[in-house]
Amino acid sequence: MSSNQQATGEAFFGTLPTLNNKDERIYSFWDMVWITGGYAIASWCYVQGGWLSSMLTFQQLVFSTFFVFILGGLFAYTITIMACRHGMDVVFFMRAVFGEVGMKIMFCLIMLTGMGYSAINAQLYANSFIKILGAAGLDLGPGWVPWLGATCVLLGTALAIRGPIAVKWATRIMVPSLLAVGFIIIILLFTNLTWNGLDNLKPIEASYYDSPYTIAVEWNLAYVIAWISVLGVIPRYGKSERISYWGHIIGFSVIMGIFVILGGMTGLVMAAKTGVISLDPTDWLISLGGAYLGLMSVFVVALANVTTQALDLYSVSVSTKVLRPTGSFKWICVGLSLFVLALLFWGGIWEFYDSFLGIIGVISGPTLALIVTDYYLVRKQNISMRDAYMVQGNRKYFYTGGFNLVTVVCFLAGIVAYLMCYDVINSVPKQKIFYVCTATGWSIITTSILYYAASRIPVLRAYMVPEDDSLNKTNTFNMSNDV
Repeated sequence: MSSNQQATGEAFFGTLPTLNNKDERIYSFWDMVWITGGYAIASWCYVQGGWLSSMLTFQQLVFSTFFVFILGGLFAYTITIMACRHGMDVVFFMRAVFGEVGMKIMFCLIMLTGMGYSAINAQLYANSFIKILGAAGLDLGPGWVPWLGATCVLLGTALAIRGPIAVKWATRIMVPSLLAVGFIIIILLFTNLTWNGLDNLKPIEASYYDSPYTIAVEWNLAYVIAWISVLGVIPRYGKSERISYWGHIIGFSVIMGIFVILGGMTGLVMAAKTGVISLDPTDWLISLGGAYLGLMSVFVVALANVTTQALDLYSVSVSTKVLRPTGSFKWICVGLSLFVLALLFWGGIWEFYDSFLGIIGVISGPTLALIVTDYYLVRKQNISMRDAYMVQGNRKYFYTGGFNLVTVVCFLAGIVAYLMCYDVINSVPKQKIFYVCTATGWSIITTSILYYAASRIPVLRAYMVPEDDSLNKTNTFNMSNDV
């Protein structure tokens, strides 16, 4: 194997930054859209939409989802620009923000909570096949769900281990298939109901919540930023910053928003027809499309979940190598799949989905605020690559015992701001500020203001940006493509 091939292999499966060449910058705009779209139209979008349909009318569903997904995405996905510009996983930049030890702790928190979506994905895969086998005369009880879901995790792991090129081609096949399923759902919806009829449908659990619309906005914002753990890998392979940023906006904001709304619409119709709230798209497809068409669509959804599982495992596994750069990508991927299996067999993510979203908001909100504020406002888009990768003993980002103490204070302040205005467990607003910007929004605002204010104090800035006293501000991998 040549040295160039070894470097490319390490960029694909390890920690080296990707270089600005055709061998490593392999994703075009449409590749980026297809891959992020693979996330967008996965079954977890239907779960989010189905949950929202229990508390929102159709018009509320459309406005709250698109408004939050677009605005939230425009802010959140700016981190894909830095990943593409430097060819560096955002996790390495987190070393500059949180410190060497703090970065590892924060990444573990973000990664472990985000993997809950993989467990949801596997459970929906299992539900799909239980429906298919049931139609064939083989009735399986709920005890089979985790065992069938485990096959989704294992197949996804096998695909993820093959790397980004395999993921790229798998999504090119499965994303159009899922788009076709979405088109079928739209036809089934308006075969059963008119636009006016859809407008008149009432959510059957809206009365259970205090201000259901604002709570739905909170859930959507937490959902948008939940993908922070996978936003640092795929952008590295983009051919330009523009491609990485807008590819993610279209995939994670526009396409994802459409499919969340589609899931909400279907949930409203099914609840109106059957009186039952279901978060499972397999129930909708069979209920609205009949056995033959419904089961055919369910089969496509089940297979597509494998691709989604692969993309999630690949992205998080590459990021996880920052914890141990010499570790095997393959075995890290296997280890993460075991964690997903543990969540799947536990079943708590599915049962307590609203609390799960709250936990994501608590952790991801302040983290995102610190990363974006630090890179764009405090460091002015400069980063010491040598210190980020600790090359030749460069460890200015070690800070105090491995922690940036200013960041720790601001992060904790963001958590306190969140918990003071929203009860995560019971989904109950606690302060009026919640109705203005939601708990996640308030947490982001609080954290950003405090961190930026601290950076304006000379003694604190000298501590927060230790590379200021040297000329080591390299943008070696800067592609100079303004968004």
